[in-house]
Amino acid sequence: MFPDGTRGSVNLCVPSGRAGASGGSWGNLDYDVNLMLADKAFGKNGQPASDIFNFDGFLVDVMTVNLAYKPYFHVERRKYRFRILNGSVARFFKLALVDASGVAQPITQIANDGNLLPQPVTLLELDEQGIAWRATAARQRSRHGNGDAKTCIDCAPAAA
Repeated sequence: MFPDGTRGSVNLCVPSGRAGASGGSWGNLDYDVNLMLADKAFGKNGQPASDIFNFDGFLVDVMTVNLAYKPYFHVERRKYRFRILNGSVARFFKLALVDASGVAQPITQIANDGNLLPQPVTLLELDEQGIAWRATAARQRSRHGNGDAKTCIDCAPAAA
């Protein structure tokens, strides 16, 4: 018997513990969005490529989100929670949300790599995220009209 009262082996592909045993809800996953940022390299044949002899880090200029190139995301008029993970090998990110004219829009950070913040902090850009660092941010869309596009940009200084 496990400490949480369940019996048998643990399946890491499904919720475990009390929520898994009791059929509890994990919330509305449509509005709790996981974003993995990563830079990828592709060879002439379009297949992923890497330089296994480069020990200084492998910086490329094809950015992906959840391994998709130039993704887009349609949103409703409500609050979203974005869980952001830096999944690149050697790149740091400093993210901001901008409107069509390039003006930074406020975003509320509610957690960092290890913990929830004592209270939410409204920022125009998130703190710089190192490799494998996480951040959780919330964004309310109710003030904006339909078709008001926002773009997430990287404000980190370019690598030398």
